[in-house]
This record gives sequence, C-alpha cells and structure tokens, in this order.
Amino acid sequence: MMGYERDDDRPKKSWREIDQSKDSSKHHQTDRTADFKDERRQRSGAYRQYKSQLDKVFSGAGLPDALKEKLGETEAGKKSQKKKEGLKAILEAKTPRTLKSTLKAFKDEHGFPEDEEVLAKLLDLSNERIVQETLDTLLHLQAEGALKKARSLKGRLNTVKITMDDPAILKRVEELLAKL
Repeated sequence: MMGYERDDDRPKKSWREIDQSKDSSKHHQTDRTADFKDERRQRSGAYRQYKSQLDKVFSGAGLPDALKEKLGETEAGKKSQKKKEGLKAILEAKTPRTLKSTLKAFKDEHGFPEDEEVLAKLLDLSNERIVQETLDTLLHLQAEGALKKARSLKGRLNTVKITMDDPAILKRVEELLAKL
C-alpha cells in the first residue's frame, strides 16, 4: 500500500491541464488529417490530369483544348510550339546539307538550340564552327546540370575527337569528357 500513498502525494492535474497537454502533442489529430487530405488530393485523378496539362504548357505543347477555347492561343504558346517543331525538323534531317539548313532556320528565329538530342546530332557534322558552338553549349548545359544522357554523349564526343583536327575543339572535347 505504500505505492498508493506516494501517488497521492503527487499534485493532481486538472482536466483542463490534461486537455491542454493533449492539444500540444506532436501527434495532434488535426495535423494528421490535414496531411492525409493533401496526400489524397495529390493522388486523385483530377490532380494528376491538372499536373500533366500544366507540364504540357511549360514543355511547349501549347495550351489544353479547354483553355484554348476560353483564352485563344497565346503568343508564347505559338512561339514554343514553333520552337518544338524546329527542333523536330533538325532531328529528322537526313543529310548534312538539310541539317545545316534547318539549323540555320532555327538559329535565325530561336538562337542556338539547347536540346541535348539536337546537340548530339550536331556533333556528327564536319563543320568546325558548328561543332565548336555545339561544344560550348554542351559545356554550358553541363555546368547548369542539365545534361541527362551523358553516356551516349561520350561516344559522340569520342567520335569528334577522332574526326576533328582543330586543337581548340579537341581541348573542349577533353574538357567536356572530363566533366561527364
């Protein structure tokens, strides 16, 4: 019975103090329900569809049809669509002559391309000026951490090392290979 006497000596908490300690708990119920609602919202089909449409807008695919009807096609949307078509034309070019002409048309309107696939294709050209500009762009993208297909790019760079004689180009290739 000794244990009971010690418990009685301890000051008792009021119901108010007990409720306050529950409310200040890090396991409070409202926090968990709020997190659950956010997770459920993000897993919903409507949210995923919204995110995919938003990705399309920023990737250059243009506005979704529902927004086109309400807003009309924006100038930025038209420009990004045109840029995407220009990149596709460069990738589809079969001969060096058509590749150079599509590149020139693209550069006149949008500047030098920064798409990794397009840049890899441009490394196959024998034009030293274009290869030099391509290497400069690749170095810039690598510094920003934007290169994703480094393995396939290494093979193309090794080919450039074999086919080109310009020391400035060879130096750039070595620099880029060391960073990949």
